[in-house]
Amino acid sequence: MKKLIFTIMSIVALSFGAYASSTSEYYINDQEVESVINSATDVTADLMNASLPSLTNPLINLTGEMKTGDNDAIIFLALDFFLGGVAAHRYYMGVDGAWYMFLGYACVPIAGSIAACGDFIWVLIDQNNLSEYEDNKRYFVFA
Repeated sequence: MKKLIFTIMSIVALSFGAYASSTSEYYINDQEVESVINSATDVTADLMNASLPSLTNPLINLTGEMKTGDNDAIIFLALDFFLGGVAAHRYYMGVDGAWYMFLGYACVPIAGSIAACGDFIWVLIDQNNLSEYEDNKRYFVFA
């Protein structure tokens, strides 16, 4: 069985190699590339005259804690969808001191994925449920 799989993989690899060696169809026309570059619009930033944004983050108060009450459900859902496995959506809602939240979500994958999916569905169904997550250190808020 191993020899059969090795033989099939070798045939596939050689066929791709044979196809890749026919490069006569592809070439770069240097004059066309230069004309495209010369006709492009310059979009470089003028850093000397640009007004720089404020260095303070409006979501963080003077004590370094996240402000609550101004949280957006779409940001919560995006954080939960993409970074739910490390509890980023829970830190966004104000559980900064709960290190066990990260450990619970990241190190216990089944419970973390259930909690992240539950959080996502619970807020997706009713965005008024978002207020239940503010400064809430319970692992399963939706339960």
